[in-house]
Amino acid sequence: MIISIDTFSEILGIAVLDENKSPIVYLNYKKPKPFSEILIQKIDEILKEYSINKKDITAVIVNKGPGAYTGLRIGITTAKVLSYAMNIPLYTYESLYAMAYKFKHFTGTILSAVYAGKGEVYIRKFLSKDNTIKPLTENLIIKKNKLDDYLKEVDLIVEKNLNLENSEKLNESLALTGALLSLKESFKEDPFLIEPVYLREN
Repeated sequence: MIISIDTFSEILGIAVLDENKSPIVYLNYKKPKPFSEILIQKIDEILKEYSINKKDITAVIVNKGPGAYTGLRIGITTAKVLSYAMNIPLYTYESLYAMAYKFKHFTGTILSAVYAGKGEVYIRKFLSKDNTIKPLTENLIIKKNKLDDYLKEVDLIVEKNLNLENSEKLNESLALTGALLSLKESFKEDPFLIEPVYLREN
């Protein structure tokens, strides 16, 4: 069993996959309280409800951002504790990459965009072809009033909390999509070295 955690936005996501990478559980919680108060509780509830033995968990996966910094730290810290306490590997994924990966069957250029607050936007551009997503840029943070410059010559926009016209809105967590991406690309990391993706405008 593999457990995946996503705390990059206002939606807490938890997914559990079997050894064949098929989802057993995928749940989203609209943030009722700070994640620090409910994350471990929700994980325990899921394990009990679905009769999953902690000893059967073989890996943990977590979103490392970019996104809400406090939420990311809580998710990453929880994943680190699970990895260390249960002696299981830890995998990560990045939110903008996972957003594009949701549309891996699309052919063309994809721009992932997330409102970062304070008039700024996280963005990254990808090429999707033959069910493969290839990053064309690094993660960037830009002023929202410059976003139109990056939307030119893009075939698909995947966004969160921007309300752009003709875009695909992300209204759920990335716990499941991110897990599938992380496992496919083998994004395994040292639990002691993982930090949230934190961007500053140059």
